[in-house]
Amino acid sequence: MRVALLIVAVALVAVPAPAGSQISPGPLARAHRDLDGPTQCAKCHGLRREPMNVLCLDCHKEIAWGIERSRGLHAREQRKPCAGCHPDHAGVNFALIAWSEGSTSNFDHSRASWSLEGKHAGAKCESCHAARFRVSPAAALSRRKGSAGWLGLETTCASCHRTDDVHQNALGAKCESCHYVRGWKPAPKFDHASSEYPLTGKHTDVACDKCHLAPW
Repeated sequence: MRVALLIVAVALVAVPAPAGSQISPGPLARAHRDLDGPTQCAKCHGLRREPMNVLCLDCHKEIAWGIERSRGLHAREQRKPCAGCHPDHAGVNFALIAWSEGSTSNFDHSRASWSLEGKHAGAKCESCHAARFRVSPAAALSRRKGSAGWLGLETTCASCHRTDDVHQNALGAKCESCHYVRGWKPAPKFDHASSEYPLTGKHTDVACDKCHLAPW
């Protein structure tokens, strides 16, 4: 009986583990599944001890684009290793984005160099981070073409509200010259003296809607 148990024990010790488990600490997340396997390691980890951040940006060109122009979240936090916020090797269903605030809705937007103010503060993330608003050159560099995403939005009013412009671009793209983000109407910063019809005399005391009868 002892001999039989000894043979079984030796057999268990002698069975080699799969080669992949000896090299990789675990399967990659779904977004990186095409990089899984022991022959792919160098694509992220390099062969000459290159910093992983450099290799990450070689692939994620849209993020590199923003960093080069000091725009967005990654430009402000580029000194951190990518894996600090995007750890991998935790399984196919692992979420690669770690929201330090706990969720997307609690994200501190000022970290992305663009604080949400006025009406924007109450907007749902997906209402702005939609495919149709990804008009930045960063979106063209992203692999997520034609879909919603966190990158690729611009901060100009016209980049999202072009179809809402009742002036049909006749007054230019600097909407903030007349409007506030906390409320589109009225336009408290509009100066009639800068228009083709400066207000003089009795006109200076007339309420806007007394003359502007047609809805805008």
